[in-house]
Amino acid sequence: GVIVLVCCSFTYVTAQIYGTGIIASRFLGMQFELAVFAGLVGILLCAMLGGMRAVTWTQIAQYIVLIIAYLTPIIILSTKKYGIPLPQLTYGQAIQDITAREQEMLRTGLATAASLKPHIQPFINYSPLNFFGIIFCMMVGTASLPHILMRYFTTPSVREARQSVAWSLFFIFLLYFSAPAYAAFSKLEVYTNIIGRDLTTIRPWLFTWGELGLIQICGKNAASLDAVLAACKAIANHPGVLRFSDFVINTDVIVLSTPEIAGLPYVISGLVAAGGLAAALSTADGLLLAIANALSHDVYYKMLDP
Repeated sequence: GVIVLVCCSFTYVTAQIYGTGIIASRFLGMQFELAVFAGLVGILLCAMLGGMRAVTWTQIAQYIVLIIAYLTPIIILSTKKYGIPLPQLTYGQAIQDITAREQEMLRTGLATAASLKPHIQPFINYSPLNFFGIIFCMMVGTASLPHILMRYFTTPSVREARQSVAWSLFFIFLLYFSAPAYAAFSKLEVYTNIIGRDLTTIRPWLFTWGELGLIQICGKNAASLDAVLAACKAIANHPGVLRFSDFVINTDVIVLSTPEIAGLPYVISGLVAAGGLAAALSTADGLLLAIANALSHDVYYKMLDP
């Protein structure tokens, strides 16, 4: 049990620290390596100064920041596009709009059939058995995440521990239920606001991510307008507009960059970054506490020095 916990916690904490590094390097202008250490210092301060009680209360505060930051952009986009502030109910329409936009891109030569993956037909890459197997693993895996299980140690009674399980799974569900909507609205905004745009009118925010090597245009980092124009001119018969095949964005940046892609106020971008940072920090300090507990209680106290 200890080996399984430590292995999956280290894997998960690596992803959280990577996310912290991306956010800090983008919004604080730090080098990625320094940003990672800055995130680690923040996590250690949260955990070491107050232990389990501090982590519990900071995780509550961080979840509030996280869920507000996650829902705000897609609620705004859902209201602007479809007049309903419930993105979980409107992202089906967004997927239909994506499909229509894809057909338009095919007609105008902005994309090829090979580069676009269809959305509507089910089970393109999975058999039904595999598809529902993944759903089952996601459910069971979420319910048994180490930093989630840790929360039940902080309740005063068995009855409250059971209630804690129900509430924690409800709040995780709220986040996961919104993720497909975020994905659909992000893709629609990329197709609408980026693909087909004249190269000389590319928005400046793109270069901020391009300098970090997280967005590429015409096979080169989109570090500046000159770099983009030079890279695309090197391609024979380039039409001078951004095609689907020209644009590559790092998948880890999608959530953070969606407000900028959609042209939302910069304060929304800052809010989303704060939410991402809150998610990374709260998850990471919970995971590190789980690892520390396993090593100190289960290995040292139970095995080495009872």
